[in-house]
Amino acid sequence: MMPRTAFARPRPAAILCYLSLAFTPALADSSLPKIDFSSLGTVGVVGSFAGLSLYDAETASVTYSPTASTLLARSAAGDLSNVGATNEGGNIAALCQTPSGTLFVGGSFTSLGGQAAVNIAAYEPTTDTFSALGAGLDGEVRALSCNGTTVYAGGDFTGPAGGSGFGGNVAAWSIPDQSWSPLPFAGLNGAVEAITPSEDGKSLFFGGDFSTVFSNGTTTTAGSSNTTFQSLGSSLVPISLNSSDYTASPTTYISGFGRPQYIFCPRHADGIGASWLLVDGSVGSFIARMYRPLSVRGIRLGNTFYEGRGTANFSLTSIPDNTVLELTYASDPSDSSSALTTCQSNCPLAHNESIPYQDFLFPENTTMTGFELNIFGWYGAGGGLHLLQLLSDGAYAYGVESNNLSPCTAGLGASNQSGVSTTGTWNETDVVSSIPGTYQSVAVAYVEGGTAVADAPTLTWTPYVGTGGAYEVYFVTPGCQEQGTCATRTSVSLVATPGGDGTGETTTTVVDQTNTADSSTLIYSGNLLASTSSTPGLSVTLTLANGGAPNAGTTYEIVADMVSLRANSTNGTSTAAQLLDGYGLFEYALVGTGAFDDAVTAASSLNATSTLTNATGLDEVSFKLNQGATINSVVSVGSGDALRVFVGGNFTYTDGSTTSANVLSYTKDAVAVAPNGGLAGIISSLTEHSGVLYAAGEFTATTDGSITGLDGVAKWEYNVANSVWVALADVPSVGGSVEQLGVANTGANDSIVAVGGGGNGLAFYDPSSSSWNSSQAGLLIGNLTAFGAAPSASDTNGTVYLAGNVIAASSNSAPGGALLSRGSDGTPKITSLGYQLESATSSSSTNSSSAVANRQRRRSKMNIVARAIVDEVVAALRPRAPRLETRAPAASVNITLPSAISSTTTGQVLAGAFWTNGSTELMLIGGNFVTSDGITSLGLYDVDAKTLAAVPGQSITGAVSSLAVFDDTAWIGGNFTTASGRQGF
Repeated sequence: MMPRTAFARPRPAAILCYLSLAFTPALADSSLPKIDFSSLGTVGVVGSFAGLSLYDAETASVTYSPTASTLLARSAAGDLSNVGATNEGGNIAALCQTPSGTLFVGGSFTSLGGQAAVNIAAYEPTTDTFSALGAGLDGEVRALSCNGTTVYAGGDFTGPAGGSGFGGNVAAWSIPDQSWSPLPFAGLNGAVEAITPSEDGKSLFFGGDFSTVFSNGTTTTAGSSNTTFQSLGSSLVPISLNSSDYTASPTTYISGFGRPQYIFCPRHADGIGASWLLVDGSVGSFIARMYRPLSVRGIRLGNTFYEGRGTANFSLTSIPDNTVLELTYASDPSDSSSALTTCQSNCPLAHNESIPYQDFLFPENTTMTGFELNIFGWYGAGGGLHLLQLLSDGAYAYGVESNNLSPCTAGLGASNQSGVSTTGTWNETDVVSSIPGTYQSVAVAYVEGGTAVADAPTLTWTPYVGTGGAYEVYFVTPGCQEQGTCATRTSVSLVATPGGDGTGETTTTVVDQTNTADSSTLIYSGNLLASTSSTPGLSVTLTLANGGAPNAGTTYEIVADMVSLRANSTNGTSTAAQLLDGYGLFEYALVGTGAFDDAVTAASSLNATSTLTNATGLDEVSFKLNQGATINSVVSVGSGDALRVFVGGNFTYTDGSTTSANVLSYTKDAVAVAPNGGLAGIISSLTEHSGVLYAAGEFTATTDGSITGLDGVAKWEYNVANSVWVALADVPSVGGSVEQLGVANTGANDSIVAVGGGGNGLAFYDPSSSSWNSSQAGLLIGNLTAFGAAPSASDTNGTVYLAGNVIAASSNSAPGGALLSRGSDGTPKITSLGYQLESATSSSSTNSSSAVANRQRRRSKMNIVARAIVDEVVAALRPRAPRLETRAPAASVNITLPSAISSTTTGQVLAGAFWTNGSTELMLIGGNFVTSDGITSLGLYDVDAKTLAAVPGQSITGAVSSLAVFDDTAWIGGNFTTASGRQGF
């Protein structure tokens, strides 16, 4: 919109020079005339607008599409320029600059700046050109990290189109070679939200919605009740397959080798009557179905050596989901503590008579009703096996005795049977399982209302503990909804008693069995000794809980399915082959032993989507995050012993009684939990500046509730003892939560940049004054989704980049007023007035055209001349209002506009005049507005202090449309009423 009024305190001698410059023919081709505003003194422009820009013929036609994502460049001086936009519906989520200034852009798009590019592109500012990165990536890019030679991309994708060896969600682009390659650790099994290098370039830190599995260390072996071969799964009790529905094909015709059941429990050494063979020279399969859900952790395979035969290669598919499982095994089959490796479609089976069997572990929490073992490689004339056992996830005991059968009580792979004993009456009942189409048998007892606990039936499990060590014990209860028994279910008590001396203490747990879906309840966690013939490793007794049968005349139901023991170490050692789950956080050492000097140089077979070894200290932090934790932001500060890494997201860190919600700090071998227990909401972004961590996200308070009013942005002075989270007062609205934070050099001081969605999606915070800068952000309307910092924090002239669904942008936010002057380079300079307008409460309206005419007639001759000059050059200077698209914006774009745009009768500055009070130059501003500080329709603006104050003794209701100052007297006109009752003048 055009400004309503321009006014000045002029210098007469300079006016002729001003006119001459304005119309010098030699300057006719310039995009802007060389106008010396300082010759006029100070020129003020006020009116009904929200932003101002100097007219530039080259950019006059720039428009924005709110349904595309626009890339903007912002100079250190605050100038905004439209660099390019994605295809309609595209999105930009990540930006990074190389040291040379090349910008890489990631998101979800098919073109950028008119150049076809799939989800990632490069922008070269020196030539103003975009380019694709090969075939791009086949999914959304959410995180980027750049150095001079490599771009690391993370997100939700598999890899580049046609690429091979990519493990998913991460990829590397070589700038010199212009080609994609997988990272040495292959990939991660979930979306990557953040990639941050250490300052010394030795490590990359990844955050996101993924998980990792590590196997670390070797120490002494705990006691075992058997003398069988020490394998990777020695702690995992086998599940009997004797009653399974099994088939094997094509089975050999050689006498004594054609019965597959021989290998469930070999009666003697490898040979006739104890091994099974395939038809020579044939691939084959072994299928076993149990028709009930089994919690399983692996499979044990022993090879045959009959006449040189044996299985060389195999794969395993779970039933019923038909998934080829990734298997983890010891790289040295003779040493269960050797480094772990993985396989999936081509797993090798050792053919060494000194190795009776190998254990292959499934991913944790695997449930199946059966499996298919496919054999497609062999030694000698053909394939075959001597032993096949399915391994539980530790140990188990069912409430129905027939389900506790041991696959083998003597010989190779022998184990003892778990037991169950009861008092009172228990009935075997089939219930619907969690896997469609299958059932499981459970024990059920019925208790009449009013029955005392001492008179209620009991059931005691004595699971067989094959190897001593650390276990978690779970009580499994089938859901009541599928059975239609929720109304009769009640609460039960479970007493877990470890056997022998020196183990954990007895625990009692009350469980409500009215769960609608299947549930597992932890009832014991600690050490257990191996079971012996005289002493069980554990006993668990189930009975009615106190108050469990309160109502006489009602029959209650107690259900006993099973207890499941999950071994913390699969092979009975305290750390060897101990599989530890990490969530959301991963460190990869780029150089040597990494930034914290605790990484091991990666082997060529490293795969972060399977089992890893040698966790770093930062990796170990992920072991203490809750399952499903997501890391949205990672910040690295310092190097060497001073290195500190901050992580933020949606998680709970727990270490004993110490917890931290959604944010924490890590230094070498030490976690510093956030003050106040963390922040009570998801953190979307972190940034650090001069010893202060800034956090943004969906929170209004700290976790402990002691600090409130945070409005989604807070800071933590982490180097100060006993520091707490502090609010950043008066957070500007950026349309909901802040999406990203960053640091930008804005001249004298660095600023914290906050970008978000809707309204004015950009805000600047000045750390030196601990305040928000109301005008530094300029005018930007739309959703911002990404911020790209300058290549170096010390670059005082660095360009930063912004991206999002932009509707309008202007370098200068000027809600109703600005000052024009001559800049240091001789070009016009716009300085926004430092106040914010809100809609006025008055309903009075003013005819703008009439008001302008009246103001012109009442000005002094000198002011009339000054006005005439401004009118003459306005076509060249033309303060350009934001161009709004006529099409409807995307539904996701919040188009809450500043009041000066959204209202035609309120939120307007209609008049202005200068007044010098001693050495202080003031502007008298009038209109129909209310500022953010509550000043209504008339105010005094201090040009130097950039503050607006109320006019002493004047209280006006209505609109001020005309102002003039003669000597020290202000003349005020308009459609208003004063507190003393004066009308309009």
